[in-house]
This record gives sequence, C-alpha cells and structure tokens, in this order.
Amino acid sequence: MNEDQILRQKEIFLSSYTPSANAITPEEIALAGAIVSAVRRNPTYSRDLPREQRNELVEFWHNELIQRGSKYLRSVQTLNTYVGDIIDMKASINARYGEFLHNDVSSGIRISQCQKSLSVYLKYMWCQNIAVVDPPLCPIDRIVLSHCGIFDISWTRIDDADTLWRIIAAVTSHAQGYPCCDSVAEWELCMFNL
Repeated sequence: MNEDQILRQKEIFLSSYTPSANAITPEEIALAGAIVSAVRRNPTYSRDLPREQRNELVEFWHNELIQRGSKYLRSVQTLNTYVGDIIDMKASINARYGEFLHNDVSSGIRISQCQKSLSVYLKYMWCQNIAVVDPPLCPIDRIVLSHCGIFDISWTRIDDADTLWRIIAAVTSHAQGYPCCDSVAEWELCMFNL
C-alpha cells in the first residue's frame, strides 16, 4: 500500500474504534482501547474486586503499557523483545494483582490479555501517528486467527509462550502472502477495516 492508502486505513480504524469520549490525549485513547480490547471477551477481574482496587489495577496496567510500549514508538523492535515484554508484563501484573484476577486457564492475567493490550496500545499510537514505526505484530483475536487458518486455538485461552510463538509464525507467514502490505500491522489494519 502507498502512504495515502495506509493513512486512510488508519483514519477508518480510529473513526470506528475510538474507545472513550472521556479520553483527551492520544495516549489516553490508546490506553483505554488497549484495556477494553484485552478484557472484553476474556474474563479478567474477580467478581468481588472492589472498584477502588480495580481502578488501581487498571492504572498499574496503563503504566506497564507506557513503560514497555515506549521503545516501540521510535524504533523497530524484534519479535523476541516483543514476546519478552508480554511475558514480563504478565509476571509484573500477576505479582501485584494476581489474586484479584479471574482466570480459568491459569492463575492471574493471561498472555493473551497482555498481548492484546500491548498490541492494541501500539496500534492506536501508530494510527494516531505517534509511533513512527509499524508495530511488530497485530492484536491477536478470533478474526485474525481464522484469517490465518487457525481454528484449534481460542485467543482468550492463550497462556503459554509456545502457543504465542506458533501464532506469531502463522500470522507473519500469512501476512507476507499479501504483497501490497509491507508489515503485519498494515495487513491487519486493511483486513480489520474490510
């Protein structure tokens, strides 16, 4: 795709999926979209978690996204760095809030939720032209998995690095089959806006 086509696809995404009228800055839009996307179809919080602790957890999660995501905004990062950040984010959130997180796969937050939140955060920052490089990977969900021919894995159940790497390989390979797209992020943006 040329630069104008990419810009148009970014505009379509942002006009359709800006998550909160209360978000003022581009970063607040990205953070709100990241958390909402990660928990929407993926049970996360314990039923008895008080609102104050839930807000504290979300604020901590926001800070994790900002801290880990900042390096992706200015320079290309490897997939090894990306997966390491996802695993480290999971460990950090679980160390502090694991007891408050509902998860029927394992204890605490899942890799799928950390992957989705980091990827959506980076996607929003890229689409708002805050990030000057494409994100290393797109947000993984049922739609992406089905486009890549993966029907035996539910994205909400992903909680190990081996499965994540298997999905990364499939998504990367599939996206490279589209010569009009220069990255996985471009491929997903076009596919998502169809």
